[in-house]
Amino acid sequence: MKKALYAGSFDPITLGHIHTIKKALELFDLVYVVVASNPTKTGYFPIRKRVSLVEQSLEGIPNVLVISSLGEYVVKTAERLGVTHLVRGLPTIADFSMEYEMYHNNRDITSKIETVFLMCDKDVQQVRSSTIRGLLGFTGWMEVVKNKVPAPVLRALVDRIMGEMFAVLAHQFYAGNTDVYWQRLSQAYDRPYHNFIHVLRMLDRSKEFVVADRFLFELAIWYHDFVDPCCENAEEKSRNVAFELMRAIPDQDYLGDLIMATAQNVSALTNDQVLMRCLDREILASSWEQYEAYVHGIEQEYANTCSPEEFNKGRCEFLNTLLASPIFQNHPAFIQQEEVAKHNIRRELDLRMNGQWFSRKE
Repeated sequence: MKKALYAGSFDPITLGHIHTIKKALELFDLVYVVVASNPTKTGYFPIRKRVSLVEQSLEGIPNVLVISSLGEYVVKTAERLGVTHLVRGLPTIADFSMEYEMYHNNRDITSKIETVFLMCDKDVQQVRSSTIRGLLGFTGWMEVVKNKVPAPVLRALVDRIMGEMFAVLAHQFYAGNTDVYWQRLSQAYDRPYHNFIHVLRMLDRSKEFVVADRFLFELAIWYHDFVDPCCENAEEKSRNVAFELMRAIPDQDYLGDLIMATAQNVSALTNDQVLMRCLDREILASSWEQYEAYVHGIEQEYANTCSPEEFNKGRCEFLNTLLASPIFQNHPAFIQQEEVAKHNIRRELDLRMNGQWFSRKE
């Protein structure tokens, strides 16, 4: 059996790394992916988290073993595992000089291990962990990064950035330790669709608009799905949680009305309430691929509360209700998205009514 070892800090693992791993599997029967601790680098994620993210990202790819290495030369790890070759990815020719030096350093340690250099395809040449980390935190960063990292990594990055953002927000209404607030939020938003990715999209998009109270508007976005949307009167319960935690906040009616504006059976009256509803519904006007992913996420959330047949019936009723009136309530910024959203909804309805949605999912 031909075995290779591909090592890196993977902080975080990117689609460029996965590209190299897949190429290596065309040459070797087994590839060890070694998450190494680099003493010259301060890790963005702790090594256990990085190992977990690598494992999740490589799920379904056969003949790969993920391990960690602390305080041991990579070539010594390879020698211990009976590996004959190290694999190194070369994003650009400029990287060769550093890899050339590393190759000779490894040969000084042991001459038993050879190195195979694999050129990266053009679409992943600039996808590096350091590049990803440099893009984080700016408005719209998620849309820039999402096509450069696997889904588990994107969610981990969003969770971390959101934690940092919430700490800043929370200190505006609470002077003490905000960890308890964050723990409750992070537990509440651990869902397939109604998660921090959804919240971050709304927060980023909201910055394009002028609202009456920016702080309370963003707070409403943070808490609007606090209670599982599968629950009855979820929006009202989410509003009550926000009230409970934010007792000292003035103008609670404004905050509560914004949260309630995301409920299907509540009229959104003010400009800010209409905007809140539009932001929450904007996923309906996304590409069909994104729309399908959204629907499948919703299906997963309801999996423990109703049967597929019950969900299908309820979903069809919900979609028909959406089609009965303007989805974005004629908000001028969302006019062009109205027909896209209705097209997606009609397409899903047709598939469900004809019994084709489940076969597509499988």
